[in-house]
Amino acid sequence: MATQGRPDSEEGKKRNSLWGRKEEKPTFDGGETGKASPGQASSDSGDGEDSHSFHRNIYVNLPLPAEEKDEDGKPLAQYARNKIRTAKYTPLSFIPKNLWLQFHNVANIYFLFITILQIFAIFGASNPELGCIPLVAILLITGIKDAIEDYRRTVLDLELNNTPVHILLGVPNVNVTDDQISLWRQIKKTTTRGMRYVWHFFKSLRNKKKQDAGNETGSARSRDLQRMQTRASIYTIADDTEAIQMTPVPSPGGTNNQTSFVASQHMEDFILQNQNGSSGIAHANGKQSPNGKFYGSVVDSRYDPKQQSSAKFKRDNWKNVRVGDWVRIYNNEEVPADVVIMATSDADGACYVETKNLDGETNLKVRHALHCGAAIKHARDCERARFTIESEGPHANLYAYTGSIKWNQVDAANENNPSTPMAEPISVKNLLLRGCSLRNTDWAIGVVIFTGSESKIMMNAGITPTKRSRIQRELNFNVGPHTPPLLAYKALDLVV
Repeated sequence: MATQGRPDSEEGKKRNSLWGRKEEKPTFDGGETGKASPGQASSDSGDGEDSHSFHRNIYVNLPLPAEEKDEDGKPLAQYARNKIRTAKYTPLSFIPKNLWLQFHNVANIYFLFITILQIFAIFGASNPELGCIPLVAILLITGIKDAIEDYRRTVLDLELNNTPVHILLGVPNVNVTDDQISLWRQIKKTTTRGMRYVWHFFKSLRNKKKQDAGNETGSARSRDLQRMQTRASIYTIADDTEAIQMTPVPSPGGTNNQTSFVASQHMEDFILQNQNGSSGIAHANGKQSPNGKFYGSVVDSRYDPKQQSSAKFKRDNWKNVRVGDWVRIYNNEEVPADVVIMATSDADGACYVETKNLDGETNLKVRHALHCGAAIKHARDCERARFTIESEGPHANLYAYTGSIKWNQVDAANENNPSTPMAEPISVKNLLLRGCSLRNTDWAIGVVIFTGSESKIMMNAGITPTKRSRIQRELNFNVGPHTPPLLAYKALDLVV
């Protein structure tokens, strides 16, 4: 039987004194070490336990506190947009940035210096224009290659940013403000839409020609087949509308222990009973565990269901998702941002995700919704929910997250009774990370906490690298030491 040795107290103090000279890396849940977000601080309590401070408060259907507003009443916190860009260049920055990267090669710098010297008549160059042709050709060909590669990145970014997702509209989001779009950005947006329209127009014309050519070939074949069938058959073909209706077959398993989704919609309120028979607090659609523990519900039962509700899930693009938005993800759809799961189509609040875009694993992983969101099924339930999410700052660790959700539990039996403050922890098991896909689950509803460059997958992606072959790096290493003497010799020759 193997045993694990434990260091004595002096050894532990010595190790701490040695490692204390370096900057300590923050540790997350499970003892894993990862990158900390900017401004993240941790302090040690007297008992030796780490006290985690939250760096992001998300208010859902609640007013923003005064300490989190500026003088104009706008939120102080600024969050990243969910629109991402992995391309290295823009139409304005392509030429200067590409030339800057190309002249990282020492050989290009050397030939540029030689080309400049050939312009002066003192060196006796018969035709200085021909000396710049090889350098210009190399720069031009490399620039075209880089432009094609970056164009493909731009196309992929456009497709990803315009991927459809269902966002809840009609409910104010106090965590963000509608950013004022400048005139230059409006011009860029209009130009992009125009170019996309022209591209799709010519693409549709080309596809239409191919389809017409295929239909002509297919119609000729269908006429031949129909002619052969008409001659060979003496029966008439029945109309498709006279198809025989299939008799519904019940499930082979029993349905006593299955929860009916229709019936659950009518179970709006119920009263918990204590073990001694006394009545407890009445809650709306609260979730109760088998051991009798009540988890509470973020849905406010004082909401009047008779008044008209404008809340509804509408199809929108990924780039329009913001922190604090409600999103509804359907089966086989990708998650647009880092989302806290509030409810799923499963009665137990479980859902299955595929994380091959994050860690390369194709096996499905189980994620669970929060217990307090079990009553959320529709858009009106999201409008009735009122809670606050206290979250840690963004970091690149895919396997750690710390947060909590807080709300005031209302007594549905007697609304005059004071509300009870309640809280529930949030872990990485309650998150859907950007890039993973929902599997074997009809739908999942959640609240966005991290978007764009602050999401875990983008923080692990880093910047787009510059492609350089090994021979280019070796060429810089070999040519670099010889370049300064040659440049000095040319300069000396020019002076003499």
